[in-house]
Amino acid sequence: MTKKKKQYDDKVSGVIIVGASSGIGRELALRYGCNRHVRLGLIARRAELLSEISKKVSASCEFAAIDLAAPEGGMLFQAFLERFESVDIILFCAGFGEINSALDWDLCRETLALNVMGFTEIMNLSYAVLARQKRGQLAAIASISGLRGFENDSGYSASKGYQILYLEGLARKVRKEHSGINISTILPGFVDTAMAKGDKFFWMCSVENAAECIVRGLQKKRRYIFVTFRWRWIAWLLRILPWRLFERV
Repeated sequence: MTKKKKQYDDKVSGVIIVGASSGIGRELALRYGCNRHVRLGLIARRAELLSEISKKVSASCEFAAIDLAAPEGGMLFQAFLERFESVDIILFCAGFGEINSALDWDLCRETLALNVMGFTEIMNLSYAVLARQKRGQLAAIASISGLRGFENDSGYSASKGYQILYLEGLARKVRKEHSGINISTILPGFVDTAMAKGDKFFWMCSVENAAECIVRGLQKKRRYIFVTFRWRWIAWLLRILPWRLFERV
């Protein structure tokens, strides 16, 4: 009989997951929620899905339905943060992306509203809270596709590239200010979620495996967390591949 793997980090007591209603965010909520000593904060647009998760976990759980792309999203998020005396981990798992070969502006606008504007506001507010504590982890799910521009989802890949660079800037800010925060950029390849359109992707992993990689990476305080680890080599290749070769792939 094999020993069951631990599904949470028993050294943390306050975890806030933004975008917790589905996909990787939901799986992370269930895993951290296995620890009854954790105080879990869940945020997403759909309150009914958050309520379902709260009933499945052992942790003390609070949730709030917030549309992060709405003008009042940041204010509501800040009010939610004020319910917590201290926070160990803030995880940004929210995201929007659709295939957009026709360059439909409505899809682009929705992508940018959440992946750029909403993301930036949440990162800034989260950083401020953790900096006051002088400790904690701030992590966000970006994407391997954010390392280059792709023809059918250039708005999405550009928004994820923005996130990667923004988190890089925050990591430098931490180092310069000695603020005691750990910044992690999560870079998934293909994960079996609703956002992955189609079933012919290579190295597709389950949300369970993705969550396991993320929890393990956060425990080790890794700057970059690849989901799964072998995508590290694809990331390396994308970074060094000359444009003339990349445009022909």
